[in-house]
Amino acid sequence: MKKIIIILLTFLLTGCTSYTELNDLSIVNTLGIDYSDEYKVYLTYKDSNNKSNTITSKDKSLKEAINKFYLSSDKMLYMSHINLLILTEEAINNKLDYILDNFLNDNNYRNNFYVVIMDSNDMKDFFESKLESDNIIGLININEKETSTTKKIELEELIKELDIDNNYYLPKLTYKNKELSLNGYSLIKNKKVYENIDYKESIILNILSNNYNKAYLDGTIIYKGATNISLNNNKIIFNIKITTNKNDTSDLKEKLISF
Repeated sequence: MKKIIIILLTFLLTGCTSYTELNDLSIVNTLGIDYSDEYKVYLTYKDSNNKSNTITSKDKSLKEAINKFYLSSDKMLYMSHINLLILTEEAINNKLDYILDNFLNDNNYRNNFYVVIMDSNDMKDFFESKLESDNIIGLININEKETSTTKKIELEELIKELDIDNNYYLPKLTYKNKELSLNGYSLIKNKKVYENIDYKESIILNILSNNYNKAYLDGTIIYKGATNISLNNNKIIFNIKITTNKNDTSDLKEKLISF
């Protein structure tokens, strides 16, 4: 009987300890990484009052820059609930391999968060505004469903596509005059930013890639169709079947073909 009581007390005490530890956590939701001779890392987290806070860190080593955050917080930073990773073109062009390895080899992260690209100055202003990841994810969600300007890209998907094809694309965002907006895609090739395409070109890319449910292009609503790409006598042939809200689609076909 005494042994049973001791076991029960052990479980109860363990439960209380875990609850106390949860109250001592700061939940991190957004991480930003820039690079210029050294890493500059931004981090947004919520405190016990549900208030957003942003802290920054610099170091030659990405791991050390992130470890420095623990010196700036009176609570343990919980990284497993990161929703969004923001990268700059400089970070991608110089350190993409190291950045990806950091997340792959660290068990503190879940690698199903979304990835976007933003200019260095825009990233700085975005984090200083203390906006949260939900602002960006919500913006992408709406445009993915209604306009097909973009689509959500998870880290695991990005890593997989880079390993298979050595190229992929990321949603590009701007933050100017306190306004957050989409600015098309940045195409990644050989783990460098190869080209930036505007929002109209991004819609066409999604249509040709069958990555859309409904698109909106220059007043034309385009409903989910099918695009087949084939090669015949060294010529690339596009077979595009779509439904629109207009009878005359000649202008639309010209745009798709010219892309």
